[in-house]
Amino acid sequence: MKKLRLLKIYCNDHDGLMREEYKVLLPKDFQFPHDLRYLHWQRCTLTSLPWNFYGKHLIEINLKSSNIKQLWKGNKCLEELKGIDLSNSKQLVKMPKFSSMPNLERLNLEGGCEQLRSFPSSMKFESLKLFISIDVKLEEVS
Repeated sequence: MKKLRLLKIYCNDHDGLMREEYKVLLPKDFQFPHDLRYLHWQRCTLTSLPWNFYGKHLIEINLKSSNIKQLWKGNKCLEELKGIDLSNSKQLVKMPKFSSMPNLERLNLEGGCEQLRSFPSSMKFESLKLFISIDVKLEEVS
């Protein structure tokens, strides 16, 4: 899987499973490929991406309806990243610093990101073309 560029894990909403039953277990030694360009994991069960998540070549992160509390811990250099979709991620509390994402064009926090309390002020809006946010009640802009 070292050359994998697209990773899509999809859970159908119409299969009768409860949200708690959507469980994808990764092996302890699992590493996201360094050349990954597109990460789509609907209903992601992780609370953050692993510490060894590289992501330098990522163009799109789509973690709709996930359990993500924050995308990752620490700083990541994601110069190629153009889109982040965390819509309906009800556990989302904190966003990463946007200074390492100079080409970000789309950010979607629509539909239920009510727990989001911290948003970095370092965001440069020159590249942002679409920002969707509904029902976000920020307590802190850091």
